Amino acid sequence: MNPLSSGRNLPKPETGSGKQNSIAGVPVVNPGNIVLAGPSGSGKSTVGQALAEALSRPFLSIDEIIVRRAGMSIEKIFAQQGEAAFRQMEVQVCKETAALTGHVIACGGGALLDKNNREAFEAGGTIVMLHCETGELIQRLQEGGRPLLGSEPAKTLPALLEKRRDHYLSFPNTVDVSGLNVKESVRKLQETAIRASLFHTDVRPDPPSRLLLGEDITGVLDKQLLELGLKSPIVVVCDSNTGPLYGRQIAELLGGSHFSFTAGEQYKTSDTLQQVYDFLYTSRMERQGTIIAVGGGVVGDLTGMAAATWLRGVRWVNVATSLLAMVDSSLGGKVAIDMPYGKNLVGAFYPPALILSDTGVLNTLPEIEFRCGMAELIKTALIGDPLLFSWLEKGGRPSTKWIQRAVQVKARIVKEDPLEKGIRASLNLGHTIGHAIETASNYSVRHGEAVAVGLLLESRLAEKLQLAEAGLSDRINRVLQQWQLPVNLNGASPGLILENMKADKKNVNHQPAFALPVEPGMVKIGIQVPTQLVRDTLAEMQEST
Repeated sequence: MNPLSSGRNLPKPETGSGKQNSIAGVPVVNPGNIVLAGPSGSGKSTVGQALAEALSRPFLSIDEIIVRRAGMSIEKIFAQQGEAAFRQMEVQVCKETAALTGHVIACGGGALLDKNNREAFEAGGTIVMLHCETGELIQRLQEGGRPLLGSEPAKTLPALLEKRRDHYLSFPNTVDVSGLNVKESVRKLQETAIRASLFHTDVRPDPPSRLLLGEDITGVLDKQLLELGLKSPIVVVCDSNTGPLYGRQIAELLGGSHFSFTAGEQYKTSDTLQQVYDFLYTSRMERQGTIIAVGGGVVGDLTGMAAATWLRGVRWVNVATSLLAMVDSSLGGKVAIDMPYGKNLVGAFYPPALILSDTGVLNTLPEIEFRCGMAELIKTALIGDPLLFSWLEKGGRPSTKWIQRAVQVKARIVKEDPLEKGIRASLNLGHTIGHAIETASNYSVRHGEAVAVGLLLESRLAEKLQLAEAGLSDRINRVLQQWQLPVNLNGASPGLILENMKADKKNVNHQPAFALPVEPGMVKIGIQVPTQLVRDTLAEMQEST
């Protein structure tokens, strides 16, 4: 069943309750491009223009841009300058257009044979391969003008299609436009683009936990609750940031009540948890009811803890509204509160029945919070997605595709190891140091900022232990600095950080057990590092301030 087949749109934030955020003057996460590829004659330009009109998006044709810049037809470019010159122009135009967002882009028939072109377009959107029967393609190509096909496409096209067969089949999103008119083709493309942009999976089979990630999907929350058998009474828990933006509106949409507490990690405490309990009592929350968290990691952790313990367990939903929550905290099924002597020391494994991550809300996220979320995305790429890390190294604005790939890494690990008995410990990369920094600062250092420092410090430890490839810490340093994340201790006390590490919940025999990076996409877990080496590395990072 298509999760987007029904449901009301959630109203946009009211005037004065929030503002569209931007980095360098643009929204932090824009809609991805829809890139049409396929053999000559498949209708990429004609159908692409119609699709762009239907979606109210700009349309670009790679071939048309090249022709305009060269001042001559593609046929003349091939004849006068050769195919190599044309491909060089194509690479440049692909690089430029791939950096855009929210466009419909038509590629030349061979553009995506180039690995870099394909990777650039995949990083920023969805590629849809158009398929058409050979006979129909030949009929469409009778007018000629295709350099690789010559004047007799009936003879040359079948051989070219066979040569590129594996290439065309390598794309997961394919639309067969054989026998379709433009209107029919556009309708199929729209369905495919929606399906491709929506990511859903079961994070855990028992108890079941569904993940739904996409853009502007919060309005289908009521339908999702119905499908999952989640019932009233409904209580929405939010904080002072998400309450005015979304919490009250979601409660109204679902016919429930809402409770809001003061935003900030320093309020993820037993005192705030007691306030939630009091509200659940006055709201007559019953065991068959549903508690819904609307917010970032703090809201999710605290609400999940309430759900796990109220009446010995009430089903709950996590509506993640921060990047950090979407790519990390919402996915693990772990809930907790902080104690004065350590972070997340009291908690449980209690996954939500539904995790709903609407990337459309990220444009109301404060810029610093978005950057902090990028620290967790960088961490996830280092753990299990070298391609995502290469996208991060190249820079540019993040797309929903980046978020989806990060989510897939964590969802895969959590599904394999739900109770953190083995491979899931890799998700602690950057956190052994990071949590200690947070506690030492009394949470004045944000979680993402602390994780960023932890990633760099732990990569340096890995290099000193000769576990990591040479230069890895420098690569991580450059990526962190691209997102203006901290790369030193900023005066924090190494002694206090070491002391706080003693309370880390992952310790073995009273010693920290590190997850250390080896290379992008690979981490070693359970590494115990000599205390003096940690102390020396902390001192080095303090001196670099």
